[in-house]
Amino acid sequence: MNRSPLFLPFTLALFAHFFSTLFFPSIRILAFVPFLVILFQRKSLLLSLWAAALCGGIVDLSNSDSHFGLFALSYLSTAVFMFPQRIHFFEDRIQTLPIYTFIFSLLFTIFHFIFFSFFHGLIRLSWKGLTTNFLFTPMLDGLYAFFWFTCPLLLYTLLTTRKRKYKPKGYYS
Repeated sequence: MNRSPLFLPFTLALFAHFFSTLFFPSIRILAFVPFLVILFQRKSLLLSLWAAALCGGIVDLSNSDSHFGLFALSYLSTAVFMFPQRIHFFEDRIQTLPIYTFIFSLLFTIFHFIFFSFFHGLIRLSWKGLTTNFLFTPMLDGLYAFFWFTCPLLLYTLLTTRKRKYKPKGYYS
């Protein structure tokens, strides 16, 4: 998975962000989280924070439910806390991306509720709301990371590795 260029996960995240509500209107996923997790493994803190702010800005531009900048602030705050945790996850493991995405999504939800309640007042949650927002949504984001990112990136790595290994010999070689 570490051989794929970064534009591929970003393109997958952008496509999922814009078209997930078209195919699944009642399900909300954090589409850019797996891309950010992959970026954390490969790039520096400064570049990762800029990317988190950019991804949050993209979500803010396409979302009219909250104040502008709320998603960018939530992504940025979560990235500050999650970037140092990258040393506990290895990029070459198949379960790394879904687990790291689950943790990032859970922390993002906590930050987002804090910032949202700061701007909109105290939020009342029921047990159903708590389990949905703090358990099922991060689990769904982890599954999304596995099926939408891990599987295609593993396929890309497999195909490019086989392409490099298979070099047909010429007629006179």
